Amino acid sequence: ILLASLTGVDCSAANCLMFNFSRVVESYKLMVKHVRDGDLESARRQQNVITDEGQRHRSAANRLLSAKNQFNQDVKHLARLTQGKQKLLKFRGAMAPVLTPYDSKGEVNVSQIPAYVKYLVANKVDGVYICGTNGEGYNLTLDERFAVIKAWHQEIHSQKAGLLSVANVSSYCLKEAVDLSKRVEALGVDSIAVLPPNYYRPNSIADWVNFIKAIGTAAPNTPLLYYHIPSMAGELNVDLVQAIGEGLKQVPQLAAIKFTDGNVVRLSGLQQYASDLKVFLGFDQTLLTVMTALEYDSSISALWNLPELPEVYKRFLSFNGQLDLAKARVEQNRLIAENTAIKSTGNPILTVKLAFNEKVKHLGIDVVVYCLTYIIRNVESSARLVSRCLKYLEENFIETCFTNFTTKMSVLEQRKQKLLQFKGAMAAVITPYDKNGKVDVSQIGAYVKYLVDIGVNGVYIIGTTGEGYNLTNAERVELARAWRQALDKHRAPLLAVFNVSSNCWRESLDLSREVERLGFDAIAVLPPIYYKPNTVEDWVDALRPVAKAAPNTPLLYYHIPSMAGTFNFDIVDAIGEGIRQIPQLAAMKFTDDNVIRFLEIQKRHKNVFKIFIGFDQ
Repeated sequence: ILLASLTGVDCSAANCLMFNFSRVVESYKLMVKHVRDGDLESARRQQNVITDEGQRHRSAANRLLSAKNQFNQDVKHLARLTQGKQKLLKFRGAMAPVLTPYDSKGEVNVSQIPAYVKYLVANKVDGVYICGTNGEGYNLTLDERFAVIKAWHQEIHSQKAGLLSVANVSSYCLKEAVDLSKRVEALGVDSIAVLPPNYYRPNSIADWVNFIKAIGTAAPNTPLLYYHIPSMAGELNVDLVQAIGEGLKQVPQLAAIKFTDGNVVRLSGLQQYASDLKVFLGFDQTLLTVMTALEYDSSISALWNLPELPEVYKRFLSFNGQLDLAKARVEQNRLIAENTAIKSTGNPILTVKLAFNEKVKHLGIDVVVYCLTYIIRNVESSARLVSRCLKYLEENFIETCFTNFTTKMSVLEQRKQKLLQFKGAMAAVITPYDKNGKVDVSQIGAYVKYLVDIGVNGVYIIGTTGEGYNLTNAERVELARAWRQALDKHRAPLLAVFNVSSNCWRESLDLSREVERLGFDAIAVLPPIYYKPNTVEDWVDALRPVAKAAPNTPLLYYHIPSMAGTFNFDIVDAIGEGIRQIPQLAAMKFTDDNVIRFLEIQKRHKNVFKIFIGFDQ
């Protein structure tokens, strides 16, 4: 009757057995807030949570014993979380963001991890950060990431290595991040790291806290590290320092931050939370400055994968208190030089891996081969492709005859002409869900009929409005098949474009093949948002694998800088180079308020390139 007391007589004080449990306390406080806000439907939902909890204990043979057992479980969870947070807060030293090992075919190779662990211990590393930026977490499927994290966790315990383990569970899809968090907690890693969604970014501190809370709820016994790296993930739309403060109040799991940012003013603002928040520095260039001014004593840096460099950092730490600035500056300059050498190549992950292999080969191990990004972008021009193509020609000679070749080319040309001749309104369709938050494809048939009836000319499927980045790969495939089936069943005269963008490029390629098999009119794609292209050639190389995965389907580039971020090069030049090198590239969705940029693309490529305007204004 808690809700009745609130609404009927405005009694906002209550004393009952169930308030021993955090879930019930939280529900009661939410119910009070909803009543004050006039949101009775939400208030009733919270009352139902409390009622269900009470009923569960009342139905037990001994209600008091049942409640005590539940209480003991809650306290045990809090003790485990508290111990984990203390371990994280007391950490001091060098944490290596470990590199994910691959074999020569681009498959994850966990067999190299035992030798890697042994090497890191000998190299005076104190912890490992798994599947982060250097570990290419965003380039891995969910199962690959879990396999890598599991291999590291098992090997650290097997060797009694004493390394603090932090596993990055970040994904553009919240469902995947939550799922991976649960699996990682079951392993028993020391901490979970997470970035907020790169595409659907939080727009308020409440949004940011709710995202962090979702991960904390999924792994309630494991401390949480927030990963701040604006150079890769973009700037937040909220004040970081305020967000962290609110997160510490509302999310008990939040205990640390990896701060990869040159903004020392922002960093100094975090010092007010020093007793509750562990700060790991991710910016090599400012280690000395920050250590002397703010006394931060822990770092996560790719350099700690290389021989001797962790000891350089530890000498920093030993200087603290009786600082010899002249010696400390020499060490800092050495680290800056190493960092500059790595970043000057344009592909720092590849450079670190090659440097790693070169510097540890005397140990008789080859811990890491090429990074997946490198393999995807360069395998088509490598010697391996030549032998593979020769074998294909021998086994599939009939398929390569001139008639078949021209037939395949005509399929692409026919689809390109259809795309180029399109005029009218293309709906960025909404993905339907049921009341339990599951994708509901049963609604799509009626949706198609409705769109035809109102005069829409095309559909753009699982784009921004369709929440493509919030879907798992299995859900994307399910939607592709459902939309294709509905379009065919209703003989709908709609141009159908399917967005295959994913944080994992391998999943994008698999989805592209399926979309082509289903016969969609075009494939839409954004280049990687986290591992962004740095040059026009990088941009072209990022699109090329999608075109090769679906060679008979036109490609539509999705340009939306407000969500995906901006590039360090001119997109007008990139479009021109893409048209020249990729025959499938035939269109773009232009969601940008830069009219001059639009007019320039239109002027240069009007006859061979279709532009869909995505800015209503």
